[in-house]
Amino acid sequence: MSTTYLEPPRIAPRAVIGVSAQLRQEYLALPGLNLTLDQAARLCGVDRTTSRSALEALIREGFLRRSVHAYCDATQYRRALSSGDCGSEIPPTTQ
Repeated sequence: MSTTYLEPPRIAPRAVIGVSAQLRQEYLALPGLNLTLDQAARLCGVDRTTSRSALEALIREGFLRRSVHAYCDATQYRRALSSGDCGSEIPPTTQ
């Protein structure tokens, strides 16, 4: 009996770069914007996996921060924390 392992879906780097650029423009255009993973995916017209990869890329760049409920502009993060809009920070997902 053999074991079959599922590989994670492969995402084209260009797709992630394009979605990251689109999300960056949205956050710059709307200061204080907080998006959930599902909202970001719908906004960009992509699946959750591509959206997560793009959001995590923006976190690695220091542009976004992830909270319990949403992805927040890192420059607005401290103010959002004090007002309770963004919640407390949680570590990145391992999925």
